Amino acid sequence: MPLGESFLSTLRSNKAIMLDKTKRFRKTKGTFGDITKEIIFDYHNATPQELELFKNQLKKVNRIRIVKAFIITIIILAILVILFVEHVNL
Repeated sequence: MPLGESFLSTLRSNKAIMLDKTKRFRKTKGTFGDITKEIIFDYHNATPQELELFKNQLKKVNRIRIVKAFIITIIILAILVILFVEHVNL
């Protein structure tokens, strides 16, 4: 079974040379992007009213992100459709 042994050897060597991505994630303190833009909240000592306010703030931020992503997607699709139609008409 040289083929099977070769396959396992290749897998082991590839795994050994892969980058350790967990260390890079730990350096960012669990977030991607700019930490100053994120909402920082200490939820351990929060009252129920503060938690409700924080939840509403997060929903608002997420809604804004979704709308921005949707608008950007629509703009990109419109540009692609226009370019495709112009290309077909030539």
